[in-house]
Amino acid sequence: MTEAKMMSLDDIFHEIGGLNRFQLLIILCVYGLKIPSAWSMIQITFTGLVPPFLCNPNTNLSVETSSSNESFNSLSNMMKKKLNLNVCSLNGTSCQDFTFLGDVRTIISEWNLVCDMKWTKATITTIQMAGVLLGAMLAGQFGDYFGRKKTTYSFFLAHLLFNCVTYFSLNWQMFGALRFCIGATIGANLVMTVPYCSEYLPLRWRTLIPIIPMWPIGTAIFAGVAFLLPDWRYLHLANAALSAPFLLGYFCVPESVRWLATKGRMSEAFSVIEKIAALNRKPVPAYTMDVIEAVAAAEEKSRKAGHKYNYLDLFRGKTMVITTLVLGLHWIVLSLVFYGLSFGASSFTGNVYLNIFIIGIIDIPGNITVIYWSNRFGRKKSTIGFLLIGSLASFGCLATILAAEEVNKGSILRGLSLAAKLGIAGSWVSVQTWVGELYPTVTRSLGYGFVNTASRVGGMLAPFAINLDDWIVFSFSLMGCITLVTGLLLTLIPETLNQTLRDSANTADASMQVKDMRTTSWYDGGSTSLDTCCLAGSGKIHKRYGAAF
Repeated sequence: MTEAKMMSLDDIFHEIGGLNRFQLLIILCVYGLKIPSAWSMIQITFTGLVPPFLCNPNTNLSVETSSSNESFNSLSNMMKKKLNLNVCSLNGTSCQDFTFLGDVRTIISEWNLVCDMKWTKATITTIQMAGVLLGAMLAGQFGDYFGRKKTTYSFFLAHLLFNCVTYFSLNWQMFGALRFCIGATIGANLVMTVPYCSEYLPLRWRTLIPIIPMWPIGTAIFAGVAFLLPDWRYLHLANAALSAPFLLGYFCVPESVRWLATKGRMSEAFSVIEKIAALNRKPVPAYTMDVIEAVAAAEEKSRKAGHKYNYLDLFRGKTMVITTLVLGLHWIVLSLVFYGLSFGASSFTGNVYLNIFIIGIIDIPGNITVIYWSNRFGRKKSTIGFLLIGSLASFGCLATILAAEEVNKGSILRGLSLAAKLGIAGSWVSVQTWVGELYPTVTRSLGYGFVNTASRVGGMLAPFAINLDDWIVFSFSLMGCITLVTGLLLTLIPETLNQTLRDSANTADASMQVKDMRTTSWYDGGSTSLDTCCLAGSGKIHKRYGAAF
């Protein structure tokens, strides 16, 4: 062969199976961690649920708590006339104690967090999301320093342990502190799971990871278990029990080949590829070590130049500055709207468990259609299109509130809210693939860490900015406007459809112009991407295989 051929790690993964046994294994073991993480995140919706309560104006007046649904209606109807239901004072006397009705046991009923203590619900949710923010920040650095595998499973083990300890919370302050810790483990796993799995998939299947509905499945499972076990303490133990089997994945999946190569651990990277090929029953490509050596050499050259990667590398070059800032804003908006609607599930008409279930699984239709739209029209158009669906649905909710008849308002509002949630979820799924392709391997976890950190800012603001109980008009107006503006700003970011994943940041801006590697091997502007290994085939012999290219 006389013509040079550009080969990359993507080509290797394609030749050793593409989407095969090993890839399915790592999706189950790594991306499956999102199931208990989703449960933990959305659990605050139930944990902070306010059951119907009766006011006891002084501690001497006591009412026997109803412990059955059968007695709830008769008791509440009787007491509503005498003490009134869900009030904070009687005849000018503030309530000193409360009697909560029904079987549901939440932190609200546990520690009387109503009336003057009403603010604690939103505060604890914000504390949890602050933990998610910290976890996202730490995981980005840890993932690039210690590796994808150790970082992912260390945080997940902590997630299991903190859920167990939360069962023993003595007061709402202790509970809030532990929810902060749980939030940190959720944030870390959200940062790590997508790039970890994506780095083992070739270009064709890269959009598959974000569309797998692990998060909706976790939310749906939680809704079902909460219906059967309506006690916040036992729900934390149940989450720990669900998490335990996933820890076995640590012994089944290897470290990222891309990460090993960029760290100069070439023999380990090659060994992992051999194991993947064996599991997929495919031969190891003869040029494998050449590609690994090229990736390692490119990274070593960068290290010798004295460069250590950190979050500042996400802002080097005009293209990367615009990309990082706009993506950061996009993820803030996504998180604000997504969690604002999710945490507000108890505000919708109907059964709260059914609402949590529906608002979780509504993501699945968006997830399924993303793979077609993203590959057919590109990551950019898909991400913006779904975001605009969320915007239009939010404005539709606003119009319903202002103009719809009262008798139909609740049902229409719930339907349009679900449509808004579907659009936001679809945009979030699509942009996850986009982010993974916009950043090179050496800063990919940092890129995910940054946008996830930005999204947690939105999550922290969600309990206060999106209040579907008290500020419903403002909430839907805000959601409609910010999603529309963000959609327009996303047009500034380059498309990445059919581009090879980059491993080095040296040619970050130039690499945005890469052509489809499946049809051509040249680059605009004559620059060579360090993601690929240029193998000049004229008589070159690889001694390991004795094969001539």
